[in-house]
Amino acid sequence: MNRIPFFCSLVFLIISGQLLVAQPIPEITSEELKTHLYFLASDELKGRYPGTPEDSVTAHYILQQFTETGLEPFAGGMQSFKIVTGVEAGSNNKAGFDQQFLELSGDYYPLSISDNGVLSAPVVFGGWGFSIENDTLSWNSYKEIDVSGKWVLLVQGIPENLQNNNLFEPYTDDSYKARIAKENGAAGIILFSNSDNTRFRKLDKRDYAAGVSALQLSKEKALELLQTSKAFNENTLHDLHRGREPISFPLEAEFTATIEINKTFAETYNVAAIAKADGPLQDEYIVVGAHYDHLGMGGAGSSSRQQDTVAVHFGADDNASGTAALMEIAEKFAAHTNQLARSVVFVAFGAEEKGLLGSKYFVDSADFDVSSIKAMANMDMVGRFNNKNLIQVGGTGTAPEIPEILISMQKDSFPALAMNEAGFGPSDHAAFYGRDIPVFFFSTGGHGDYHTPADTPDKIDYKGLKTVSDYVYNVVHDLSTRQKNLTFTEAGPKTRSTGRTSLKVTLGIMPDFASQDNKGLGVDFVSPGKPAEGGGMKKGDVIIGINDNEIKNIRDYMFQLSKLESGERITVTVMRNGDEETLIVQL
Repeated sequence: MNRIPFFCSLVFLIISGQLLVAQPIPEITSEELKTHLYFLASDELKGRYPGTPEDSVTAHYILQQFTETGLEPFAGGMQSFKIVTGVEAGSNNKAGFDQQFLELSGDYYPLSISDNGVLSAPVVFGGWGFSIENDTLSWNSYKEIDVSGKWVLLVQGIPENLQNNNLFEPYTDDSYKARIAKENGAAGIILFSNSDNTRFRKLDKRDYAAGVSALQLSKEKALELLQTSKAFNENTLHDLHRGREPISFPLEAEFTATIEINKTFAETYNVAAIAKADGPLQDEYIVVGAHYDHLGMGGAGSSSRQQDTVAVHFGADDNASGTAALMEIAEKFAAHTNQLARSVVFVAFGAEEKGLLGSKYFVDSADFDVSSIKAMANMDMVGRFNNKNLIQVGGTGTAPEIPEILISMQKDSFPALAMNEAGFGPSDHAAFYGRDIPVFFFSTGGHGDYHTPADTPDKIDYKGLKTVSDYVYNVVHDLSTRQKNLTFTEAGPKTRSTGRTSLKVTLGIMPDFASQDNKGLGVDFVSPGKPAEGGGMKKGDVIIGINDNEIKNIRDYMFQLSKLESGERITVTVMRNGDEETLIVQL
């Protein structure tokens, strides 16, 4: 038996009592908003976690609501895509040295940044593994050693007497040290903590491979390795932690490891439908979107603000409110398609909480010209007005016409508006802004229940939610019927922080944050007037090298940028239309 369809049927039977309402009417009503929201934020849907049966139930429900109003499915209706849901150490992991086998989880554990494979090679001790040369710091752990093709044994963190020195912070994490080791020719990296009670780091599905074999070793076994060298004595670790100068030397040991890290994947969805216009502009689109997923049961590793609590994270405001509004707005447009000049596409995005993955997949995998999308309106957390009764609207600087449209839709200055010009933001409109599409980001703001189990449907202001839904409908109706399209303007950066490394330079691109193929870093957008544009970089390029250093993913990219200074001239190697090109970029 196919588990998911059976589960869908079961859940619909369980909560069918909630759904037995009067025949839907083509107007936005508080009652229908409430019915949708109580379904989406029900116990049975367990927080709508991406890739779960409950996620599938939610997606099918939304599609059913779209099609029952007479809308046509768009982009297949249920647009499926894969997400990484887990990572674990495989059964083939092995490690040992000097004819002794090490115990997985007791003596060692693979690191998330590791490549899979087998490596048998000599070991060199590299101390802290720093390679820093700037106006403030000079420290090269590799100056006196040759690690080419070898394992390098390193201590995690920084010297004890430098732990309050913020200058070292960008250089301390495992990923940085692994990439420095690789750059110096190492084939593998062994890390150990100075703590007597080794706690092996859990595998993290968000990590990117660093291009070397990588594992964490217990302090006890690390000391055994160190003792194979005559250069090691009782004062070595003491001197190391004084942090006065680099300490490094070769070891008389051959270390062998087989590393196997397995990722698991699950299927989730975008759900899309279209109110088709009839006329010469019918193939121009206004997209209305909201993400339907949430945090599931929360717990460690989730985005829950109460990670010690495993319970249904209902996500009533985040973002059952936006999804309910989306369905009601779609229902009303379905009854008024004869008024449209441009078609209106409604999309419930999946995996937003995983990093805006659904909206990015929607624009990246489109089988139509994305430039035919003339505006995008996104609703995220629109169900709980704060004490000022404001609708917050982001993206108002992405087209000069937007403020006038928003103000013209107010009735007696209500709802009150708080406008923000920035086009980029932490929700699904960001992917559209990155494609030069004017965006509207509607929200009623945050609250203390955000990302906790306390975000429940009884706390939603259903009258206020209707106000927001009506307002968004009117704005989108204007966009779909006006004579001229909006004029896109850039409003703020199209990039976001990717880590704690402090960068002195930027290329001026929006990277492909969601890519997991480890074959380079996609360029989603090139900012006008920035170094990348001056060097000839284009949207759609895939960066595979900087100054002849290989780039496989976003972490490689950030690592290489961290070493550059303003004023430098660098080479950037990109793949463009299947061909490799080298660009000269002036920083």
